[in-house]
Amino acid sequence: MNWFLWRSSLLALVLGIGCKSVPRDECGKPLPPAVAPVFTPRFVANVEPRSFLGVAVDSATKARIVGVSFYVEDLRVSANSDSLGIARFNDLPLGVHRIAIRRLGYEQLRDTIQVSPLSGTIGVYELPKRRLYMCETVITR
Repeated sequence: MNWFLWRSSLLALVLGIGCKSVPRDECGKPLPPAVAPVFTPRFVANVEPRSFLGVAVDSATKARIVGVSFYVEDLRVSANSDSLGIARFNDLPLGVHRIAIRRLGYEQLRDTIQVSPLSGTIGVYELPKRRLYMCETVITR
């Protein structure tokens, strides 16, 4: 009988200490309002000298856009953004170049980039959606 009382006391002591160390339920407090996560297109990229890396994101959702055309006008070369929204140009001539950034359904942007022999260039472009106007055509006889 002594053995049973000793074990029961030890079990009650362990459970009592365990219950006090567990955080209490917060059921009485209301949950904070849901907040949408803020996406900032930050990344670390190793960009070689004489190269350009362009990133295209949607201006409203900040999501990266696939299939955006980056066109270097004076060189007449282009690259499309991949699944991460990134377009790459390597071994560009030194100097200033004009680029056009476009995709169907988005506004076209133009920018000027500086290609340096010491470091690469990175550009992040927020493309706003293009406004569509619906016209009604009526044909009468």
